[in-house]
Amino acid sequence: MSSPIVFLLPSLAHGGAQKVFLDITTYLAASRGNVRLLVLDRDGELLGGLPDSLDVVFLDESIRHLGLFKRVVQYFRLRKLVKELNVTEVYSTITGMNIFVLLCFYFSNNLKVTVREATSFENYSSVVKSVLVRLLYPRANKIICTSEYIRNQLSTLRGLDVRKLIFLPNPIDIEKVRNLSAIECKNEWADGGYRVISVGRLIKAKGFDVLISALALLRKNLDCQLLIVGDGPEKKNLENQIQALQLQGHVKIIGYKSNPYPYMYASDVYVLSSRWEGYVNTLVEAMILGIDVVATDCNSGPGDLIRDKLDYELVPIDSEEGLAKSIQKTLLNPRDTTIFEEILQRHSLRIAVGNYMGEHA
Repeated sequence: MSSPIVFLLPSLAHGGAQKVFLDITTYLAASRGNVRLLVLDRDGELLGGLPDSLDVVFLDESIRHLGLFKRVVQYFRLRKLVKELNVTEVYSTITGMNIFVLLCFYFSNNLKVTVREATSFENYSSVVKSVLVRLLYPRANKIICTSEYIRNQLSTLRGLDVRKLIFLPNPIDIEKVRNLSAIECKNEWADGGYRVISVGRLIKAKGFDVLISALALLRKNLDCQLLIVGDGPEKKNLENQIQALQLQGHVKIIGYKSNPYPYMYASDVYVLSSRWEGYVNTLVEAMILGIDVVATDCNSGPGDLIRDKLDYELVPIDSEEGLAKSIQKTLLNPRDTTIFEEILQRHSLRIAVGNYMGEHA
């Protein structure tokens, strides 16, 4: 049997990168087999959704009590496992994990390391991380970038070989999203009015504060309501904003949902209000469900996707007036969402995973 292809994650926390690698590995396990998912820590909301067909190895077994020292143990465990399995190709995602993997295999000349980068440099949490990217990323065999913006940054600001930098859209399980949208769930919508929805972690990057202010402006002209699906550190601030704007009953934050798609399917428009993004998975998922979209012109955002491909007008970031006007225009002038089909095909598992594996290059 040929050596397995290995995909690496730090944990199974609910995030775009984790969902992408789970979709890829699940698809590969079903279509060709001989794929392993290695995870540093047995932790995260996605633990309960692992398919039985997927071979998952957690590298923190019996060492969770060691704190930061467990990373040293995991370093040697990972190297040992890759050697025992005779692995020749590994894929990693999330900047910190990419650094860890490249450190592990810096001198392993027979191993091909592909990293996926979804974070722009202005959003790095430390100077040390930025320096390590500059030092270690040249060792990667291939660097998958989730936007042309990130690709240009890695090339111009870090001097990486442009031939290694590949812009690829995220693979998304289209059939799974549609099937999950049909599952019955608790009705969180109030009666009457247009339904506006947004999904994401409650952090500054997502711009939910701007969206809430935009809804207050929008309600001067239209009967509408907003549902925010997600949880995070900004929840209390957003709830205070809702109260200050007297939007109780019109704006509801319903927390994290492992399946947000029934709520999205029941909406009239999906809004991406982000200040910056890694990749706009939720925007594509709304398109899969035939929901029209409104989006900000944020770094690493939907510019490549819907402005250039569909000629959609994007809203400047932090503009509550612009967001309100764009949402109103979309609600009052419904567009033909079948135009999304070409974009969806680019994200289909067959095509997108094939691009990740270099089959359509």
